[in-house]
Amino acid sequence: MKNIPEFSNKSEIADFFETHDTTEFDFSSWQETFQNPEKKPVTIRLNQGYIDLAKELAKKKGMGYQTLIRSWIAERLLKESKGF
Repeated sequence: MKNIPEFSNKSEIADFFETHDTTEFDFSSWQETFQNPEKKPVTIRLNQGYIDLAKELAKKKGMGYQTLIRSWIAERLLKESKGF
């Protein structure tokens, strides 16, 4: 697994995730500079099949499924916010 590079702004983060396959990178030590490091719990309801699939994919990547889902959500939020 590759390490995620350092970024100097949100645009660089969004550009990176638009052009790279996130399955190749290790998110375990990555801390986004622009995010409050305090995590707050959020409850979402997902189909059990999606949860099982996330667990399977996360296991293959050697990470927790909630970490994987959290990274996907962060990636998409950054991608969607790029135009703002």
